[in-house]
Amino acid sequence: MNTIQSQYNSTQLLCLFYTRQHMEEIFKGTKEFKQEVFGKVQLELNQFGLWIYNANVKQLVDVPGHEYFLYLGQKTQMEAANQAKIDVSEAKMKGEVGAKLRNGQTLQNAAKIDAETRIISTQRQGQGQKKEIKVKTEVKVFENEREAEVAEANAELAMKKAKLSHPRFPRVTGGPGVGYSDVVGVVIDKHTI
Repeated sequence: MNTIQSQYNSTQLLCLFYTRQHMEEIFKGTKEFKQEVFGKVQLELNQFGLWIYNANVKQLVDVPGHEYFLYLGQKTQMEAANQAKIDVSEAKMKGEVGAKLRNGQTLQNAAKIDAETRIISTQRQGQGQKKEIKVKTEVKVFENEREAEVAEANAELAMKKAKLSHPRFPRVTGGPGVGYSDVVGVVIDKHTI
């Protein structure tokens, strides 16, 4: 058993020597290091017909007076802490930028909706005004037609009056004290000639 133990120790040292990993790589990638050591130790044990079924690699520790692993561990912890701070800051920045972006989009969309609402309102007001103008125009046309009809009737009446007052026609009276001109004046009261 001592032979195997001493063989194992020397094999372990050979494995450490033959690994092409730097100390930082060994410290960061302990699983890969473990697999590489076991593979190389198994090669040495094969000559004795022994197999590794399970084995553990002890934690790498500093030799007294040399604190390499301690400092390397501290460095890794500081890098992780700093990266966490960076990640938190980036997440916070993305959150703030995202919130500002959403607020800006909300304001833009609200302004767009307000503008569209004003346009639709103005269009509807314009349509209402067009209808109102159309109705007023129709009323004015109707009034003008009525005035034209009244004017035409008055013109006919004036012509009849002129014919009757002509010296060839005798003067007609409407009764005691009422002359033809009085009767015409009442009919065409609005447009007296």
